[in-house]
Amino acid sequence: MTPYLSVKELQAGYGEFQVLWGVDLEVPIQGMKVGVIGQNGAGKTTTMKCIAGLLQPKKGSIVFKGQVLNGIPSSRRVELGISYVPAEKELFPKMTVQENLELGAYVKRARQNADENLDFVFTLFPRLKERRNQKAGTLSGGEQQMLTIGRALMSSPELLILDEPSTGMAPILIEELFRSLDELRERKQQLTIILVEQRVPLAFSFCDMIYVISEGRTVLQGRSDELANDVRVKQSYLGVT
Repeated sequence: MTPYLSVKELQAGYGEFQVLWGVDLEVPIQGMKVGVIGQNGAGKTTTMKCIAGLLQPKKGSIVFKGQVLNGIPSSRRVELGISYVPAEKELFPKMTVQENLELGAYVKRARQNADENLDFVFTLFPRLKERRNQKAGTLSGGEQQMLTIGRALMSSPELLILDEPSTGMAPILIEELFRSLDELRERKQQLTIILVEQRVPLAFSFCDMIYVISEGRTVLQGRSDELANDVRVKQSYLGVT
């Protein structure tokens, strides 16, 4: 059976500086939640940018639902159902919460469902509904992260890539965010999520599968419940000796 998403032997970098030397990642079926962990600088974000089309790989292949993505621009990938939420909160600060969300529905695949998706986002993130007329630049860091995720959901994605969503957030807002993500998982069971997360226990509790990237290569992979018992993972990422 053809995997839902297949990344093979991915090599990529920035100019002459190579970051990825052989990343393999697979999402076997639609609706899975896949975590990607690794030390800072391991190549996690670079891998996600390649999948989203923001960076073209030097070698390797990316195949989504049987279609080779190499060479396809990021705008086209959004139309195919791939939405990327970067760690940096790239919002329009002088526009309101609702205006930022509405911009997420500009793609053709999402326009007819814009009102329904907006209601869904406001249900998922009640804080955003309360602040729908507030300028995005005046929101707290946690609220801005919710807004970036909400805007991505407005595009009716099939594959949602969350790149370190808890970065810079207070613990109480991280808990609130992941409660919302758990609700998202229950409500949108066919939505596939790739989660890059530095808080490794959160990734293990949320995801079905985990991939470990180190120095630009995939070094470990497996079901989250099995990999959590791996000695290398315990010592390096879970703080267990």
